[in-house]
Amino acid sequence: MKYFEFGQEHPEIMVIFHGGGVCYKGALPTAQILGKKYHVILVAYDGFNPSEPETEFKSAMDEARRLGDYIVENYSGKINILYGVSYGCRVVNEVLQDERLTITTTIMDGMSTKDYPDIKSEWGKNLYCFFLTFFFSQYAR
Repeated sequence: MKYFEFGQEHPEIMVIFHGGGVCYKGALPTAQILGKKYHVILVAYDGFNPSEPETEFKSAMDEARRLGDYIVENYSGKINILYGVSYGCRVVNEVLQDERLTITTTIMDGMSTKDYPDIKSEWGKNLYCFFLTFFFSQYAR
């Protein structure tokens, strides 16, 4: 997991979680613009970051816990705006359960209400990851 930060000179902290199946690069233009008004922390999930191919996405709960640790350690546990796009909303839901954090505003954008199938086979997981991370990340460059 990596954190890309913009607008560190601003006091209000905004955390952005990108959608699933794409890397963080799709959210970079938004994070850079918002960095003119907020201290933006753009989260790059493990397994979805082309610059960290050795990492593997474990779960929304794991990503949320690790973000919580980072915010507590570096920002006294305070988030002014927590923003999730698509699958990022799933991670936002997990972050909201972290009692160590104080969150003022939450935005969930494009959250699906449909249950996603549990991919049981290793082959299926690899196929899913290939098409939805590698293929789509090529367009975010």
